[in-house]
Amino acid sequence: MDCGLQCSSTKTVPLEHGHVDTKGLVTLISSKVPLVILDARQGKWDDGKRIATAQTLPEGATKEQIETLIPSKNSLVVVYCSNSQCPASNYLANQLTELGYLNILKYKEGIQEWINSGHPVRQA
Repeated sequence: MDCGLQCSSTKTVPLEHGHVDTKGLVTLISSKVPLVILDARQGKWDDGKRIATAQTLPEGATKEQIETLIPSKNSLVVVYCSNSQCPASNYLANQLTELGYLNILKYKEGIQEWINSGHPVRQA
């Protein structure tokens, strides 16, 4: 099909990532599945509370910072931020995908739902 002038190669297609809910994340953590959990919050939105073994990696991190925390492109990675309205985890997930990471899940409910569900947090 010829789309003529209506098509543009500069349009970006939103990247799709898997999703894990609170129950699923609890299951992953408790099953000891090799997993990298990343908190995408930064600045005034970061209260220092973290899920289990989560590490901080804000959107816009350098390739070197990312590769230090996630050495294998095949690692299972869960990204989260504050809540479902916070875009930071989506930005970070997109950045990871663009760098070739293959197994990214978003925990879009974020730290607020984790705490509201009664799950423990640690202070970074």
